[in-house]
Amino acid sequence: MSIQLIPRDPLEKSDVLVVLTGNGFERTDHAVKLFKAGWAPLLLMVGSTGSRPPKEMAAYAVQNGVPENCIRFESQSSNTRQNADNVLKIATDNSWMRIILITSPHHQLRAHLSFRMANQKLGGRIKIINHPPAEYSWFDLVESSRGKDKKVLRFFYIFSELFRILKYRIKGDL
Repeated sequence: MSIQLIPRDPLEKSDVLVVLTGNGFERTDHAVKLFKAGWAPLLLMVGSTGSRPPKEMAAYAVQNGVPENCIRFESQSSNTRQNADNVLKIATDNSWMRIILITSPHHQLRAHLSFRMANQKLGGRIKIINHPPAEYSWFDLVESSRGKDKKVLRFFYIFSELFRILKYRIKGDL
């Protein structure tokens, strides 16, 4: 099995669009676009960290045409591994069989690996479709996921992600 640095799968109709918290609104923009195109009837805003918390992401989605009753929340997880565990528990509880996983391109590999491991522990019943935004300028100066006031050259996120993947692997989280 080969693993892409930025996994992106072909879209399939799904039960929910899972949007991980992070910096800026590109993840939410992408989810809104997929929602409006009919790929899934729900958005699940996930996480408790990042400069854009789930409630802020949801308000942005509503401003851009997603009905409030089509948005759910998971606000307990504080890292990617917890995102995966909590989302897959919610998916199991709701009998969701297919999810579209949305995060930033630089974060998609770690998210993919974390969700894959958590799914394997559940018997691999849920199909996880990786679909980060395609419109993504790697050389923009963007707000940090640590705070809206701090700016970071987006390209450098790829290096921190490779370090985090190694750290997760050592801890046994991947």
